[in-house]
Amino acid sequence: MQCQYCNAILATSISLKTHQETSKKCLIPRGCLPVKKVKRRPCSEPECKRKVQGAIDSCPKHGGRKRCSEPECNRIIQGATDSCSKHGGGKRCTEFGCKSGARAGSDKCVKHGGGKRCSEFGCKSGARAGTDKCVTHGGGKRCSELGCEMSARARTEKCITHGG
Repeated sequence: MQCQYCNAILATSISLKTHQETSKKCLIPRGCLPVKKVKRRPCSEPECKRKVQGAIDSCPKHGGRKRCSEPECNRIIQGATDSCSKHGGGKRCTEFGCKSGARAGSDKCVKHGGGKRCSEFGCKSGARAGTDKCVTHGGGKRCSELGCEMSARARTEKCITHGG
């Protein structure tokens, strides 16, 4: 028998499915076989139901991520560096002389046009919260009060006028 993905010749004692699950050379598309679930340990914090990964004993909420190497900085590292975004970690803006962090899916910072932009004609502002518009043009989260069209404040459901 021969594997249709990596052309390996199989002995009759080994099943094709076993080969595709265990062989590192097999080029089977990942969506074809069920993914094996890895058992992860619970967080060491009492009453926390989150799981941890690797050798760390706490979940990300309770400090289970790697921290910046700068003295007295407790921020989470970015990318494959030992620093947070404030201290040079992660992707940087490609504009000459700019040291700001690049936005997701872009090579530039917000100031130099990085990140998602508002879809309104002529607007150069950044799009908000999963929408394709800036706050001025109706993007982002809106106040939950009936008839209010103002944008909601961070982590609240209301605008400044209604107590957000």
